[in-house]
Amino acid sequence: GRAAERVGRHLAEAGHVLAASDALLRSAEWESTRGDPVQVRRLLLERDLLLRRVPVRPHRALAGVLLEVELLLAEGRLDEAKTRALEVRGRAEALGMVGERARADRVLGRLVWYRGDLVAAEQLLDRARQAAEECGARVLAARARVDLGNARMAQGRIAEAVRSFDHGLAAFEALDHAEGQGRALLGLGEALRQLGRLEAALATLQRSRSHLIQCGDLRLEARAQHNLGEVYRTAGRLDEAEAHVREAATKFARYERTSLDFARLNLGLILVAQGRLDEAAPYLNEAAEMPRAVGLPLLRIVARVALLQLAARDADWSAFDTLLAQADGEQRTSGYVDRDLVTLAEVASRLASAASQPARVAAAERFAETQRQALSGGGAD
Repeated sequence: GRAAERVGRHLAEAGHVLAASDALLRSAEWESTRGDPVQVRRLLLERDLLLRRVPVRPHRALAGVLLEVELLLAEGRLDEAKTRALEVRGRAEALGMVGERARADRVLGRLVWYRGDLVAAEQLLDRARQAAEECGARVLAARARVDLGNARMAQGRIAEAVRSFDHGLAAFEALDHAEGQGRALLGLGEALRQLGRLEAALATLQRSRSHLIQCGDLRLEARAQHNLGEVYRTAGRLDEAEAHVREAATKFARYERTSLDFARLNLGLILVAQGRLDEAAPYLNEAAEMPRAVGLPLLRIVARVALLQLAARDADWSAFDTLLAQADGEQRTSGYVDRDLVTLAEVASRLASAASQPARVAAAERFAETQRQALSGGGAD
């Protein structure tokens, strides 16, 4: 961490430029886990100025660019992240740098996942995994496996996702890599929630959080806290859910825009479950109206299906029809599958039934059934 920064400065003063640049990169990587983009960029700039003093191999320069791309991704600056990642991939491909190409493909795969093209995301992530294994980058290969699990889970292929998370976890355990174990358990915990195995999900996410606290990764630890809140919400433990998600949202507000968007949506879902519909409305409308350029179609889909409850309460059946049609259209385009969509559509169907709206009952039930079938087809073995 900061010790690496001090070492880097001492090495630079002694004229050991390359060793100093490596130490500054390690310090920047550590600061990125602390959620401080200003510090990361300061260190990367200092490193870049240092490297200009001597001839360097391309992989040293690209390492810093890839870390900057990770920051852009976390901040939701997807177009900038894509441009930089493609530049890195092109240079790595031209120079035969397999490891850097794999890292670029992993970033591009996650970026495409945010955009909602789950098939392309899976292809890029699997290509990154293969390339990482080819060049012996074991940590990178394990991270790509975990990312593959997330892409498969988003498509409702939960059994395949669980296998990906298990393989990633086993690889990280063999490497004694605490951050990686926490990352794999984070995905596995959400998969267990999707399957309705809530006690197992809680235990898994608590293990994840313990690993992440141990290695000092504040960004991922906040995600584990947020995901615990999601499990509590699913279990009906709404006060605990709200406390966890609000605290995680406070942390995300500092350094991770995309995770903050998820947290704000989940606050809306918690408030809906508590019957506090008017308080939920701003959070849900914010997610439902999120520009397509920002990506994250799952947020829009879930928010629109949740907003059906407000439309039904107000007997605004035109809004009900529009929201459900929008959610259904974007779901079909993106292929996202999620347990929450089943639950929310079922509630909307019951509310429409109570208001004697048979056409709306049928439409909401069709949407729920599509999600149920996708989840049952990808359930655990």
